[in-house]
Amino acid sequence: MFELEIGGHVYGFKFGIGFLREIDRAVKAGVPGLNGVEKPMGFRFYFSSFLDGDVQALEKILLTGNAGMQPRLTIPVLDEWVDDPDTDLDQVMADVKDFLLRSNACGGQAKRMIAEIQKELEKAAK
Repeated sequence: MFELEIGGHVYGFKFGIGFLREIDRAVKAGVPGLNGVEKPMGFRFYFSSFLDGDVQALEKILLTGNAGMQPRLTIPVLDEWVDDPDTDLDQVMADVKDFLLRSNACGGQAKRMIAEIQKELEKAAK
């Protein structure tokens, strides 16, 4: 379990299969050639946005990872913490990324996405 202190409280987060199922439901994309079939893509969408520094993606990841935990994180508490100038968001992003990469459920997909992004950046640099 991953923990963060937010607003003076310690919140727990799980980035397991339940997290993956829940976040995947948030975004769906049509499957080419299969009329009416949609593939859940929430993790790919939010993780790639997160890697780009999107704070709203960080919030979605944290809120979804905290589902079913006590204490329960809320958007107002999270927004206040993000807006606090004493919150080191760069360090938080690095810690969350590290934990996601170590997760059995989403670590493999996260590593493949990072490798894909790196290849594209190398192509663009040539």
